[in-house]
Amino acid sequence: MSLGPTHHGYFYQDLLSAVALVDLLLDVAETITIDTKGFTTDRFDDVNIRYADRSRLRLQIKHTTTDRQLSKETFSQDRRGLKLDKVFDSLLVDLASSPATTYRIVVRDQEPDKDLAVVLSPIDPADRPSDPLPGITTSKYRFDPTALRTNRPWSKLVEGLSDEDLRHACSHLVVDTGAPESTISFSDPGPAERALLRRVREELGAGRTPNTDVTPEFVAHELVQAATSARVVETGLLRRDLIEPRLGLRVDFGAVNAGHPIETSVAVARVGAIAAVRRHVDLTAPGGGHLVITGEPGVGKSWLCEELTDSYQHDDWIVARHHCWLGQGDNHLHERVLNEVVVGSLLAQLEKAVPGVTKTLRPKFEASIDALGAALLNCRDAEPGKSVLLVVDGLDHVDRVAGRSTNQHKDPSRVLVETLATLALPAGVCLLIASQPGTHLDPIASTCDSFPVPPMSHNEIEALAAKHGLLERPLTGGSVAESDQDTIVTLIHERSSGNALYATYLCRLALGASPLDQNTAPLTVNELIYRLEQVPNTATTVEAYYDYLCSAMTPDQQFAIETLALCDFSLTPAELAEVLGSPTKSYVLPALKTLAPILNTQPGLGGLRLHHESFSRHLRRSIDNETADSIRRSMVSWLERRGFLVDSRAFRHLPGLLASLDEYDKLKELLGPSFVADGIRYFHSPGALQSALCVVSREAEARLDWPTLTTCIEVRKAIDTYENDALTDTLIDYADIIVGILGADVVAERLVYNGRPTFPSRWGLLICESADRAGAATPWKEYIESWETEKKADRTSYSSDQNGALQLALQRGALRLRTQRQDVDSSLIPQVAKHLEHEHDASLTDLVSTFTAVLPAEYMPQIAAAMTDPTNSAISYLALADLSEGGTIGLPDPRNLARRAWELDPTLDANGYLFHGIDAQDIVAGLEVSDLAVELSAATDALLENRTADLAAVHRWHTFLTLARAIDPALVRMVSGKLSGVGFYRA
Repeated sequence: MSLGPTHHGYFYQDLLSAVALVDLLLDVAETITIDTKGFTTDRFDDVNIRYADRSRLRLQIKHTTTDRQLSKETFSQDRRGLKLDKVFDSLLVDLASSPATTYRIVVRDQEPDKDLAVVLSPIDPADRPSDPLPGITTSKYRFDPTALRTNRPWSKLVEGLSDEDLRHACSHLVVDTGAPESTISFSDPGPAERALLRRVREELGAGRTPNTDVTPEFVAHELVQAATSARVVETGLLRRDLIEPRLGLRVDFGAVNAGHPIETSVAVARVGAIAAVRRHVDLTAPGGGHLVITGEPGVGKSWLCEELTDSYQHDDWIVARHHCWLGQGDNHLHERVLNEVVVGSLLAQLEKAVPGVTKTLRPKFEASIDALGAALLNCRDAEPGKSVLLVVDGLDHVDRVAGRSTNQHKDPSRVLVETLATLALPAGVCLLIASQPGTHLDPIASTCDSFPVPPMSHNEIEALAAKHGLLERPLTGGSVAESDQDTIVTLIHERSSGNALYATYLCRLALGASPLDQNTAPLTVNELIYRLEQVPNTATTVEAYYDYLCSAMTPDQQFAIETLALCDFSLTPAELAEVLGSPTKSYVLPALKTLAPILNTQPGLGGLRLHHESFSRHLRRSIDNETADSIRRSMVSWLERRGFLVDSRAFRHLPGLLASLDEYDKLKELLGPSFVADGIRYFHSPGALQSALCVVSREAEARLDWPTLTTCIEVRKAIDTYENDALTDTLIDYADIIVGILGADVVAERLVYNGRPTFPSRWGLLICESADRAGAATPWKEYIESWETEKKADRTSYSSDQNGALQLALQRGALRLRTQRQDVDSSLIPQVAKHLEHEHDASLTDLVSTFTAVLPAEYMPQIAAAMTDPTNSAISYLALADLSEGGTIGLPDPRNLARRAWELDPTLDANGYLFHGIDAQDIVAGLEVSDLAVELSAATDALLENRTADLAAVHRWHTFLTLARAIDPALVRMVSGKLSGVGFYRA
């Protein structure tokens, strides 16, 4: 008999369990138990969820690959484990000890057949409960106690229940039919897989900054695997701290990353727009020249630049790209818009693309427009067959950043355009500028072509809607009718006028996709269309849509959103309410609900953020200075309550807020005598300390406050000591202690700021390893990339690296990233075996431990078996035995592993073999010892004759002593007399 349906059923159970696990990560649920009976006759053992509000949900999941009605036999017989009398008995037993429990039977079967429909009735819409799990849409039914009493065979099945117990059981049990279909694939997902993918993308933020390197598919797969492990291998109990590390998601307290909001999971290829832009580039590049593309906020300029540069890189062009905006919280926010930084970024990328093109520049490291011109000439000389494309995106942001932080009278955006206009472009080079329209583009307008970004076509809007799931029937899955599809796409296309951002908002609105949206998902296609029709047809631009949303809010709600717009760091809804000093439900949640389509939230992983910074600018234009200052004071009070040293957001943003409010005395107080010591104690990076110091010193300079400036100089010296002296080695050596004191998540969060490393790569990697071992999601990608860059210039060796610690950290990080890319399968086994047999700084035992911590545990015995050197194989088996003994899940019995090691190399480690149950006589025979008493006596004499420590001699003596104790304790007493008296080794 084929096991296909059985395996499909197990996967389906694990898939739905994975959907539930998202609630665990969001702290909505406290624990989830999978496939574990609470008592012998328990019939609700598939998924047991205990929520934070102390309520419980118990699910029994039944899958079928056949499209069929739910039959009477499902409950009248026990073939599927759902015989009604046994289900009710189980429910009542469990309910007696846990009254706040809901019971759901979730089946793929469709509506009840006519025989079952006599007793199983649809639940009235007014009383309809929510879906069993978010995104798992079903039709809901309950058993009718009266019908059960009056119809056979049901009356016989429930005759043992009192009327009260029967009513009680019927009221607590919901039968969910028509559960979404599964394809057992995340590359070709079905409705059930899409429900999980939607949760990990929209609620956990997989695939989005700062987790753009962790795909939704990877997280979904790992959640399913966690459910499978709990069901098959482990105890069945899952907590957040048990599954979060395997997902690779990082905590982000950075502000809105709105200047470059590219979500590849829902991005649509702009084939027509790319072709149009390419025609202009292809015409311009041969003679050398500039191009300008313009567009309103959200039209897709940044995404177009991404696709365009990818397209030309695929065609083997030399490409360099610079974005002037990466979010308000960018720790290089002010530098990124400077002319020299724009030029320097392009220079660095050209050097990476064509090594040596900056070698002859003089001054070599000057980021001037002349140097860029010279590098372009060098590129053409070095690679005459390759054209060059430079892209500078987001020039309209320059004034918004630099204009607020400098006293320039001239528009900084215009200054940058003037600089770029002077760049001499040789033949074969095109410079593309992407910006919102404005007078800042005038200096270049007369010398080059300028054209708008083409709006999204009807077909592209259709593709976008499909990626968001709008073209599927909400309950049953499958494609919507062609006429309905045309209606949906036309509504989005006409309302948005082809603006990608606006179209995305409309998709989110229609689906209720935002976790902030308290409306349930649409039940019908007509309801979905109705939601789109509620947006007035006069709101045909992003700005008009923002006005429409804001018009629906009360003044208090508007104030809450203005607070969010002025906030340069992320906040959860509850935290926003704290800032406002208002109960969350009074007006914060209603305001957020109104704006749900344009807000993103990552509960438990980073808080609330605007989907696009254009809405923040839209609101800021209407906020007067007095209101803005009032809001900032509320932020200051809230951050102070959080703790300047305790909270990263307070440490990063409080100094700037105090400076903007002219609260100079309070600002100076932050720089107390123990500022650096306290910063180190709370594990803030040298860069974070310098950032706060720069704010104080800038304000002191403006006021000619020489005493404070002198203090700043001394503080800077202390930060230098922290960053450059031996203190760093101390932090690395005691990283485990730091993790233990502050917590792994806090340490991991301190390691990055807005997706960028905050510490030097070497110590960052070693601290990453400590945090990873403690279960935190650590920023491996950022630190490995930083290490690769730094090691080319820094040839310094460190004593703390001699034991292979850095290699172990790099190995763990590389493996962790590989698992996140889903690039781990059994084909790696021979490669890993070969790699482990090479010479390494780290010991083979430590390397085996590292690989076991990240790779599937079942691979490791196969890796040991694949080694060509018997001793290496034995070392690996024995290391695995130690890990298995220590509780590592998925490894074979430690005695079997140790036995295999002994068979390969009987002389390797007698103590280790004995510890794992190898018979002492076998070990002695393996050592080819004919008389243990003689060997022990000789080893003791050799030990006492040495005047210096001899590790080999001590090891040999200890081995024989241990074996003697196991075989004949009298042999130990025989040599004990030799060990008395004065001597290095004497007792």
